[in-house]
Amino acid sequence: MASNKSFRVTVDNKMLLKNLDTIKKNYPEVIGAAVRNAALKVASEARKTVVVDKGTLKGSIKAVPDKRTGFSAMGGSIGGYFVWKVGSNLKYAAYIEYGQPTNTGPHGGPRPYLRPAYAKEITPTKMAKRIKQQRMKLIKLRKSK
Repeated sequence: MASNKSFRVTVDNKMLLKNLDTIKKNYPEVIGAAVRNAALKVASEARKTVVVDKGTLKGSIKAVPDKRTGFSAMGGSIGGYFVWKVGSNLKYAAYIEYGQPTNTGPHGGPRPYLRPAYAKEITPTKMAKRIKQQRMKLIKLRKSK
């Protein structure tokens, strides 16, 4: 992604925080799947809200896993990533999100699309729900084997 800006997810849900280490230790695929789901939702929401001229920026918004954060579980049959990057590789994407320097053109004001998408999709309640859904899927999968 072109921009060096990043977001940090801060979870406020005390029950979730209490159980997060146990979940990550025993079910890493649950956290990986929940983070993947959240990243894909943020990318989708950003594509819906970005201003469109020719559609190039909209088409370039992607959710990409950080390969350094990979894991595997269940004997390597399941794997995933704990960190995902959402954004665009276009040089002008940051100017749309944050605005251009003053006196550089007629469209200098910010027209954010990533930050609102992030704020909508990354909430403690939604993350807790995603983790719970993924955990239930995993439990069913483990029972069926």
